[in-house]
Amino acid sequence: PDWRDCDCLQNLEGEYNPKTCYDRIGPASDDFLRRLGYEKTGNYYKIINANDQRVALFCHEGFTMCWFPYLLGIPPHLFWSAFSISHSGVNIIHFDNHKSGFTFPRCLAWDDLSHIYEARLPVVPDIPDIPDIPDIPVVPFISTVSKVIHYHMTSMIMNDFI
Repeated sequence: PDWRDCDCLQNLEGEYNPKTCYDRIGPASDDFLRRLGYEKTGNYYKIINANDQRVALFCHEGFTMCWFPYLLGIPPHLFWSAFSISHSGVNIIHFDNHKSGFTFPRCLAWDDLSHIYEARLPVVPDIPDIPDIPDIPVVPFISTVSKVIHYHMTSMIMNDFI
């Protein structure tokens, strides 16, 4: 089945609905990358103007978790169940300028916290005891509310597909 048909997503409304966010981010992503010289064609990008620029984006977890599955061509429900991010993690996506004229975004780093470790800053998880929720793996700097919502969304979505 299509991830949009999951029971857990049917009664969500408004701009923060994952389906709505994903649908809005897709065209905006295509426009943004077109301005950088890459035009989306299916699951790959045609190089309109080879670009060696480094572009830094600072975004909220919700945006990241909707944009990256779109950008990388990974079904959102699979991405949401397999990836999580920290508040200060660094993600690196690279577009090779192939001679063929086409490219694919490659994820070179996901949620890298080396800058935190290098600065010798404390890495303390923010996960208190929460009743009625199975053990959640501890990931540094992830807010409790975000993690619980992500856990429940992932569980409900995956249950619809299993």
